[in-house]
Amino acid sequence: MSRQIQAFRKNLGLQKNEKIETLIFSDAEFKKILDKLKDFIKDRTGSAKFEISSENVTTYKERFINKVDFKIKDKRGQIIIKK
Repeated sequence: MSRQIQAFRKNLGLQKNEKIETLIFSDAEFKKILDKLKDFIKDRTGSAKFEISSENVTTYKERFINKVDFKIKDKRGQIIIKK
């Protein structure tokens, strides 16, 4: 997961030292896996704030501009980065 976030950061033109807020949307099963790695991913990606949600991104009132879909094996979801 950290690899996908880092690639997305690069596509957005962000520098390594820039802190970001990261939101991950995926199913409940994959969320459980990611929750165990949360601190590692947060540190590895330079995220000041890191959230994982099993809700659908459309339930959030906020509109996200910087989002990308991901697929890891058979798991899918979205990565959202806020500066």
